Amino acid sequence: MIKWFANRKVGTRIIATVAPALLGVVALAGLAILQERNNAAEMETVAVNAAFTPKVRAVMRAIQLERGQSAAFVNSYGDSFKEELPAQRKAVDAEAAALKQAIGAAGFGAHDQEILDASGAAVEALDGLAALRAKVDNFELAATEIIPAYTAVIDRLIAILAGMLHESDDDRSSKQIGAYLAVLKAIDAAGLERAAGAIGFGSNAFSQNSIADMVSLGAQQRAHLATFTHLA
Repeated sequence: MIKWFANRKVGTRIIATVAPALLGVVALAGLAILQERNNAAEMETVAVNAAFTPKVRAVMRAIQLERGQSAAFVNSYGDSFKEELPAQRKAVDAEAAALKQAIGAAGFGAHDQEILDASGAAVEALDGLAALRAKVDNFELAATEIIPAYTAVIDRLIAILAGMLHESDDDRSSKQIGAYLAVLKAIDAAGLERAAGAIGFGSNAFSQNSIADMVSLGAQQRAHLATFTHLA
């Protein structure tokens, strides 16, 4: 091997000497470029999430208010929140339109399939609010049926953020999304507890089941807040 190397031309010997080092440099450069691309993709995902999640929260908050007002409206036979409810519905529709626009602008691709599926289901649920509102106006549902009907829409919105959590490859981003998700779940449990209390006070009666539900919702809030504390 040494004899073969010594008999080669000077140019050949130089190339043979430096080629392994050059290949090493090229390999390292390729790895660095790949890492930078991954970092850039993750940063883009974080930026999309940061702009997107507040819109999900805004719709949730608006629907939570409509949920409570609708239940109280039906439970009072149209007396409570008869002035406030139409305005709250308009607020929900405005926030829902902003969210739909954000979904279209987010540019979720095939690698975000869970987020795409959750977003599509959420939009479908939001579009179904018109039929639910008609039942509320016509007193076709009891207050105890209205609350879970609205909660199902909120659960679809929460599923979008859960999809973001599952699709994230970055540990820090995953913890941030997970903490935010835990807070939203705690807030919704508090909203359900508040709605259940409003129904009880509106009817001047609390059944054993409603009291048990309120106790359970309080426990759920504590559990979600414990998850937030762990991840934050």
